Amino acid sequence: MAQHHADRLRLLALLVAIIARSVALAIVTVLALNFLLDGDFDRYRPARLAAWLGLSAAPALILSPFVGPFAGSRWNRTLLVGGALAVVLVLAWAWAIFDSDLPLISIAGFLSLEAALFWTAVIALVPSVAAGVRWPRPTVWMLLVISGAFGLHAGVHLGLSSHAPKAELVRYGLIAGVVALIGVALANFAPAEPLSIAQGIVRPFVVGARDAIRHHMARLALIGLWLWFFVAVTVVVGVTRLASERGGAGALTDRFYVAVAAGALLTAIHRNPHRHGGFVFYAALAVLTFSIWLCFGASASAPVMGLGVALGAAMSPLLTVYQTWTTPKYHGPAAALAIAGWSVSALIFAAILMNLGEDPSAARQPLLVILLVVSGVAVLGALLAFFRPALELTAEVMIAPFYRIEVVGPGVDNLPARGPCLVIANHAAWFDPLFLAKVLPAAITPMMTSRFYDLPVLSWIMRNVIGTIRVPEKAVRHDAPELKEAVAALDRGACVVLFPEGYLRRKEEQPIRRFGRGVWQILHDRPDTPVFACWIEGNWGSYFSYKGGPPTKNKRFDFWRRIRISITGPVKVDPALLEDHMATRTYLMQQVAAARAPLGLEPLAVESAPDEEKE
Repeated sequence: MAQHHADRLRLLALLVAIIARSVALAIVTVLALNFLLDGDFDRYRPARLAAWLGLSAAPALILSPFVGPFAGSRWNRTLLVGGALAVVLVLAWAWAIFDSDLPLISIAGFLSLEAALFWTAVIALVPSVAAGVRWPRPTVWMLLVISGAFGLHAGVHLGLSSHAPKAELVRYGLIAGVVALIGVALANFAPAEPLSIAQGIVRPFVVGARDAIRHHMARLALIGLWLWFFVAVTVVVGVTRLASERGGAGALTDRFYVAVAAGALLTAIHRNPHRHGGFVFYAALAVLTFSIWLCFGASASAPVMGLGVALGAAMSPLLTVYQTWTTPKYHGPAAALAIAGWSVSALIFAAILMNLGEDPSAARQPLLVILLVVSGVAVLGALLAFFRPALELTAEVMIAPFYRIEVVGPGVDNLPARGPCLVIANHAAWFDPLFLAKVLPAAITPMMTSRFYDLPVLSWIMRNVIGTIRVPEKAVRHDAPELKEAVAALDRGACVVLFPEGYLRRKEEQPIRRFGRGVWQILHDRPDTPVFACWIEGNWGSYFSYKGGPPTKNKRFDFWRRIRISITGPVKVDPALLEDHMATRTYLMQQVAAARAPLGLEPLAVESAPDEEKE
């Protein structure tokens, strides 16, 4: 069996463990809340609910600095298996001696603490899991979120609707715990870059926490995760009990988890690590919309379901972006920082509950106003952090009926979601940058001639949203500031996309022209830059190409046109070769021409002799 197939089986075991672990937690939590609320899960008892939140969140917050380094180290599997075993032992003890005096609240608190440790360890594993199964990281996140939400739904539903005695429900939880233990034992993954804890535990957490907030995208995604959890806790613990419909908190909570799973599934539409973040902006708008509906509407069922879908759609993208912009070595501490923030969110909401008073009618409106304010803050944050991927996602949906883009080649799995790289390709149509942007996992920094860059509206988008590098369209120039901008972008860790021909294809018999000096100059100034070579097939003859006439002239508009892209690399140009600009340009032309092979195209003869046309 191929290794990636074996890894997919292990991922299946992990997903089963997540579902079973969530079922056990939900069953015990429902039993504990029923006891805490005098046998009525739907009752609004703010002081008791706040105490339960405090018991569940405070230990996880205190232990997070110690758990994070272990989760990111070789002790990860020990943490997962040991925690699952502890859950089984506690539930076995509870089932064996079950009576009316059983400390259900304490057991639920222990399971909540172990859940925090469990998810810290799982989050730290996602990059290695995604690499092992050869799936995009957003796909793995989507599966994890759906599994967790489905498990909570099943556990809540079982705890609320079953007519079995409480001892029998604890037995169900024990069975789920045993399944979870088997699942984590079979899911034998290790962190991609294990963290060393030989010199201590707290220090790696502090260093990892600093790393997690160093880049602005990771920082904003982390804040988004904290806000996400606050909204989720507000809905599950508060809104469902203060809804205008009386006696439906349990059923509404049950449906909320189904909606979260549906929202996570919605993100399967697009799994590009960069554009996946576009869902966050639209999800934040949806959260605000449904919060307004809750404030002014008569019914709570539909807006609560809408909030669940929106929160589910935001979870996977937020986690993807957060982890993408965190150094792999510190994924464990970064996960612990996210869990610590969730614990703080729960404690803040517990404090709010304590101050809302015992009267449900009086507490409802202030709680909904708080939810509305937090939703507004989330929209502003999403606008700052995720407007670009949202804009690109929208544009992609708009052009989807016209182009079906396929990508192949040995370089596809090597493309970085972050970090500097130079992507070069042939150029036969105006939309070539859009075609590449769809298949590249990182946010691209393209180069655009002033002819298009300076157009109204487009100019604002290129400058302020995309960060495009402007290339003056002049026949003769003595300076090329755009090349310095490209080098600076690579220094910042950007993915720069360049069409080295500097010229749209004009002739059927000439599929590629000699590369200009610009690509050599960039690599000469930054010789360690990894280069990915691409060949785009199907662009020549499209509505925006010169085949049969200038773009948009003398040709039919494209519909469902097949665009195939092959990617090879990365390669690093030999420093000795970089001493000769013509040799470098010829070598890079050969790399782009060779990228035709995975598409089954005939090879091109690339020569170093100058073109007939002037450079």
